[in-house]
Amino acid sequence: MRAYVLMREEFPLSQPYLEKEENEDSKSYLFNGPVLHFKGVGRFVMGLADEITVLGPTEFKNFIKDKMKQQKLI
Repeated sequence: MRAYVLMREEFPLSQPYLEKEENEDSKSYLFNGPVLHFKGVGRFVMGLADEITVLGPTEFKNFIKDKMKQQKLI
């Protein structure tokens, strides 16, 4: 829910591309829309990595994996 709210606040043009998905146990939100470059959305995803699951596309998944490998947090 936090990632959904932040997405709407920080990227208001994303609202038409956000979909609510509910099942018996939980509620989730999906973003399925165009992005100009992976850099901005990648920063958003990495900042909320514990709350976001990247489903695709493969190019974006690889972008995130590469960025995570470059991190020097420890």
